[in-house]
Amino acid sequence: MTDPGGTAAIRVSIDKTGIPDALDDGLEDMGSYTVIIGNQAVAEFAPDETSTIVLPPFRNYSVKLQPEQAPPYIVDLNRREVPLYPGNVIDLAFPAKVGLTLFGQLVAPDTTPIPNARIAAGTDTTVTDDQGYFLITGPYDSELQAAISDGRQCKP
Repeated sequence: MTDPGGTAAIRVSIDKTGIPDALDDGLEDMGSYTVIIGNQAVAEFAPDETSTIVLPPFRNYSVKLQPEQAPPYIVDLNRREVPLYPGNVIDLAFPAKVGLTLFGQLVAPDTTPIPNARIAAGTDTTVTDDQGYFLITGPYDSELQAAISDGRQCKP
């Protein structure tokens, strides 16, 4: 006897269309992502693969990814809510960008270090230490922005 409710599926992948080939070369073999539905790990896939998970229909599923020694991509890892109905196949493509980690020192024109300044790259932010040093990771194509604690903006 077959299940009258049928089945449905979620296909999960990393969308790398925004990553230039030259920046992605050799990274496709690094690490993987674990698909978590609810609070349960249900599948694992490499960045160049797609994972298909068959599930019962008539439910809402909460889906997220957990990187496992994954390449230096910046991926939106927030949970996605997915309703499934009989026969549905939902494609969830998590957009990725190449990340770049930058270590630097923010200094005034007279080379005096600037402490406690806010540095931003994409959606990541950090604050300079007492000597003006910072470490930040953001999309490789993002603009680095700095704001001094008194509200002034630094120009690149």
